[in-house]
Amino acid sequence: MLSKLIKYEFKSTAKWFFPLYAFTVVLAQLTKMLISSSIFEEGMLNIIPTAITSLYVISIVATFIITFFLIVYRFYKSMVTNEGYLTHTLPVTTTKLILSKLISATLWAILASIIALISILILYFDVTEFQELKHFFSSSNLQLIAEELSSNGFSFILTIIEAIVLVLITICYYILKIYAAIAIGQLFNTQKLLASFAFYFVLGFITQVISIFIMLVPMFSDWISSDGSIDFFHTLLPTGIISTFLLCVIHFAITNYIFSKKLNLE
Repeated sequence: MLSKLIKYEFKSTAKWFFPLYAFTVVLAQLTKMLISSSIFEEGMLNIIPTAITSLYVISIVATFIITFFLIVYRFYKSMVTNEGYLTHTLPVTTTKLILSKLISATLWAILASIIALISILILYFDVTEFQELKHFFSSSNLQLIAEELSSNGFSFILTIIEAIVLVLITICYYILKIYAAIAIGQLFNTQKLLASFAFYFVLGFITQVISIFIMLVPMFSDWISSDGSIDFFHTLLPTGIISTFLLCVIHFAITNYIFSKKLNLE
């Protein structure tokens, strides 16, 4: 049933995200063509590439902002508004409902980052620069990087895996913080959206304090030896993964409990 819910979420949100991401890529290609063209180098026409470039930069920022707001809108509309009456009568657990929305939102957030990266590569890289980039990531260079990390006690592959896991968990954390804030906000009989907005910052402040405390612990523990800086970085990624995962669990538990036991729809 979870797979069906995820599929439904993708179908419901694709109509928003695909046009947005397609526009970003097309605009990057258009911007590159205009910048490269000699037609706009003289007279008043030289303002056109500048204007298009500015529009492109705005579109990159807008891609992330709109993705964020669409994630918020989709969850709020389907879980708290009148549409929530239909959502919460589905023969599935609240846990699966939240998971389906979380997985969908996380994948859209990842796709937004990939699209932004692709558009930047389209705009700023030509064939020669792509060859240089390919050379930089060649097996010989990667081997040198791996050897340098190994000399400092790091595993190249493990470090990459830990970094990817941390990024994915961090994305989930920020989405779940939105969900938890909306869940708390819907407990109010009036001004639910305003309350959700306020609790988003309250949760952010609390979790930020907790995160800073957790990340500082290794600095004052026995993990710091004579090579303290290296030992600290050995623990930095794992500590970040564990602490962020725990925050995800807490925010998920808050969201799940409230929507399961304290539902208060409009």
